[in-house]
Amino acid sequence: TVRGGDSDTPLAGAEVRLLGPDHAVLRSVRTDEEGHFRIDTEGTDGVWLFVEAPGFASSLSDPLPRGGAGFTDASVRLAPLGQPTEAVAVVEAPDLARACALGADPTHEAIVVGQVREPGGRTLRGAWVTAEWVAGGRVARREGRSGVDGLFVFCDLPAGPTIRLRAAHTDRVGPASTVSVHAESIHRIDLALPQVVSERPGRLLGRVLDSGGGTGVALAELSIPGAGLRMWTDTNGHFAIDSLPPGVHTLRVEGLGYETREVAVVVAPDGAHGVEVPLSRDPIELGPVVVTVRSPRWFGDMSGFQRRMRLAAGFFLTRQDIARVQPARLLDLIREAPGVTVTERFGRAPTIRMRGRVCDPDLVVDRVPTRDRSLLADLRGADLEAVEVYRSVAENPGEWSRPGACGAIVVWTRRAVA
Repeated sequence: TVRGGDSDTPLAGAEVRLLGPDHAVLRSVRTDEEGHFRIDTEGTDGVWLFVEAPGFASSLSDPLPRGGAGFTDASVRLAPLGQPTEAVAVVEAPDLARACALGADPTHEAIVVGQVREPGGRTLRGAWVTAEWVAGGRVARREGRSGVDGLFVFCDLPAGPTIRLRAAHTDRVGPASTVSVHAESIHRIDLALPQVVSERPGRLLGRVLDSGGGTGVALAELSIPGAGLRMWTDTNGHFAIDSLPPGVHTLRVEGLGYETREVAVVVAPDGAHGVEVPLSRDPIELGPVVVTVRSPRWFGDMSGFQRRMRLAAGFFLTRQDIARVQPARLLDLIREAPGVTVTERFGRAPTIRMRGRVCDPDLVVDRVPTRDRSLLADLRGADLEAVEVYRSVAENPGEWSRPGACGAIVVWTRRAVA
């Protein structure tokens, strides 16, 4: 049975773990509504019970004796915590029990575990943590350093007296936190360090890496919004940011084809601090790239077309104009020219009037003059690259004129200039 310390009320939902001789977890169950639990040990000798519940100090039992008829009756009382701290990091109680089993007296001492954190929530490794209390009229002390994830552990703090815990790092000393521990229990208390007050700037050195291959990410953009800084990594992903104000900053990293990431960095005065930022790939879908290949002949013919369009007095239709009009035939396109009228009669060749007079203009198709007027109706609009219409002898350019001509129609097909 698991009960609360002073109230003696059953604790429902408390987690009860059976630890083996090496403090490894053999079984894990939760108590029912009446605080009862049952664990089958399968005849294992030298086992412990570890019990924890929200709002109560955890409890680690002595080695359990083998009961009569194969049963052992265990009744556990958990002491309430006066000021529980928020569990920011997960600390496995069996791991703590294993680490402290050889150096702690569970009948008179307790385990205290916590994290050292800086402003902004970043954990700090290598901070000195001091525990002090009064014993026999004198001040007793324990010291240790925070390790991975800023964690510190004291295995043998005495139950009963008020214990003051404080963290320090370089020239910073955090405020004291007090706790009264209970024997045979594990307590959690986190310690804070103050913001750096010095105004001397520091330097941030680092590298942006591809999280998949570990290679540097070139031209990744870095910015610190609070400091108004913006820069890019070199070809190997390295960067250096000078003259940063001391304190905690948010470093924003963006790379083309990578996720955007923000990390908290701590800058101390007159210091150079290293940081690595891995980025995961975030592919960007791009639209198709359309490549149009032109032959040298196209550039020659179309450069002449562009020159005449600037200098001559005719009427010009480019590929864009043809796509806008969408003519079915060349004859339909010629109608677009001002001053040109086309009349069609069944069984007869079309009649073309240039500026009000009937005209039989010269017809030039892909540099070749022709008298075949059927091409006016046979050439499809989808096959045309450009068209020039000259409505009198005066408009005709030199290369497309002949004596007595009343005008000219010059046609460029897509096939000829491809």
